Amino acid sequence: MGGAGVTGIAGLVGGLSGPAAPIVVPIALGVAVGHWLYTVYQQTPGILRVLMGYIIDLTAILEGLFVLLRAQSIPDEGALPRPLTIGLINLTIEEYQESETKPQCHKLIKKFVGSRPNIFQVDYRDQVLQEVINLIENHRFVPSDECKQNAKALFERAGRPVSRNNEAV
Repeated sequence: MGGAGVTGIAGLVGGLSGPAAPIVVPIALGVAVGHWLYTVYQQTPGILRVLMGYIIDLTAILEGLFVLLRAQSIPDEGALPRPLTIGLINLTIEEYQESETKPQCHKLIKKFVGSRPNIFQVDYRDQVLQEVINLIENHRFVPSDECKQNAKALFERAGRPVSRNNEAV
């Protein structure tokens, strides 16, 4: 039943007044609530896939940023850390988009969510969390050497780093 069906029921209920209203109104509300629950139930697997994908993608991109920043670390312990720039963030996102990791993870998410007939099980929340952890641990995103070289070029264009006492490193 679509929105038109619910609207039709509401129009019918609105036209009824008097002795039949106390009986018809709860029935109409039950149909409307049932329709809403069915719609939410149908959308929930899609929402779950999007949320799982978002968590895994964000974690992978942050991990990639860490690897790139770490690869550009300054050997002098007194030096300030390299700044995080929008260019480095964009480089990492582009590298992740082109990697094998993203499609593999999203394929496994789709398989995981599709294989669960009842997503309203009591322990389903724990299964989802465990699956997210497993995907993150088993499908690490490591930027390529070419990406690391591009990151190095970004850092060099941004200027030489300075130590804590403002001397060039």
